[in-house]
Amino acid sequence: MTNNKPIAISLNFDSLHEAYGFPKNFRDPCFSDGFNRIAELCAKYSFPLSIYVVGKDLTDPERASAVKEWSAQGHEIGNHSWSHHFNLGSLSSVELRDEVHRSHDLISEITGIEPKGFISPCWSTSAKLVEILLELEYSYDTSAFPSFLLYPMVAKIALNHWQKPLKGFRALRRRDWLGPIKFSKHPFYLDSKMKVHNKPGDGRLLILPLPSSGRFSSAIWHTVGFMFGWDFVREAVIKLGKEQEGFYYLIHPADFLGKNDMNEKYNMSLARMDVPLKEKLKYLDEVFCLLKETKRPVKTMKEVALSVENIGT
Repeated sequence: MTNNKPIAISLNFDSLHEAYGFPKNFRDPCFSDGFNRIAELCAKYSFPLSIYVVGKDLTDPERASAVKEWSAQGHEIGNHSWSHHFNLGSLSSVELRDEVHRSHDLISEITGIEPKGFISPCWSTSAKLVEILLELEYSYDTSAFPSFLLYPMVAKIALNHWQKPLKGFRALRRRDWLGPIKFSKHPFYLDSKMKVHNKPGDGRLLILPLPSSGRFSSAIWHTVGFMFGWDFVREAVIKLGKEQEGFYYLIHPADFLGKNDMNEKYNMSLARMDVPLKEKLKYLDEVFCLLKETKRPVKTMKEVALSVENIGT
């Protein structure tokens, strides 16, 4: 039986501006040449993007103008926090509220549309975060990692930032280490006490977990192809893309940036930047083609969330 419910492409917009430590007067190619590459590929397949931006990036008028234009083109703009702290969920209530609200308010001001979707950096979540998102009437959150792959991934993120050890150490200061045990691979709901529910209701936030076949399997997003090989990703996309409720495919700017986009003036901790740009774009094209072949409509994450809510699972 064909699954006609929508799937999506989620873009966590971890910019070079953020990776370099938010330097002043920095022109970030992520917002121009970089984005144009992924936009061209999306146009080829008529795919919209759900783009989760870091609020601090948008304090620059040029970057803000780009995001406003993306929204006008029909892409969804979501909230990826203000400062992109890897341990966002473990911050104090005051700090966490500031991180979510400042980004939310600026995105709303720039696009004229309140964001309804959130993804925490490094998938770091907490009851406080869920409570804040509920207060702001978010429709969904994707900060759940339902696979034991989370543990080596967090270690890898920390090691990747050896040039900025304080930033890398933040990844280890999360407090939701039981997430892979607690969270389902299927969409579910969380209340402000982090209690899991199978049905919608007042005070419950829809969680769209990172796609996975199960706790003892790898979660599936584009980064995994550089780790485990593209045959592994293709097989997973074919299977999960056709069957899994609430399926989405997660990408990052590093997946469509090349060495020529880097600025030697700044230290850089992004992984996979040694992979030729042409090769990266080929991988993206192949996966997008597979998404098309699932025969499921590719929509925004907001529309995916609505389809899940409508069936009440």
